Amino acid sequence: MLLMPCFDPALPAMGVKLVTVAEQADATGERVHATYVLFDPQTLAPRLLLAARRLTEIRTAASSALATKVLARPDARVLGVFGCGRQARAHLRILPLVRPFERLLVCGSSPAQSQQFANEIGSELKVKVEATDARACVEQSDVICTCTSASKPLFDGAWVRLGTHLNLVGAFQPEAREVDD
Repeated sequence: MLLMPCFDPALPAMGVKLVTVAEQADATGERVHATYVLFDPQTLAPRLLLAARRLTEIRTAASSALATKVLARPDARVLGVFGCGRQARAHLRILPLVRPFERLLVCGSSPAQSQQFANEIGSELKVKVEATDARACVEQSDVICTCTSASKPLFDGAWVRLGTHLNLVGAFQPEAREVDD
């Protein structure tokens, strides 16, 4: 369980996002469930309870976008995304809002999955998205986002070029490991 509290005295507003991550997917195919509770900052009574899957997607990708905007090289033009799920999709939607990427690369767990995802997200965004293998994705990208639940490294760190910016999204649990040392 992940707890993400927030208090903004300027509004004033107070809330908490609760996220649970199951080892196995449920009957709907989901492993991650999120709920947001908004509290009245004066009385502390709950005022709103809502499903927060979309909020989770947007917040995580927005955090990566902010990090990319501030930390990536100004000439970064190729975005590489590992994963073909909700977070990968959100990152491909949001990161181009902060940088003028000329190429978008994706790498999933299989070539077929990568190609299907590239076709789907490319059609949605109305841009070309290229399916690649891990090595090509790493070696050609200026910004890399790992959006997986991997328990072992997705690629050899020696492939990463000097100056490449990495947003390591999925490694939030002790047993997760998207990159090597």
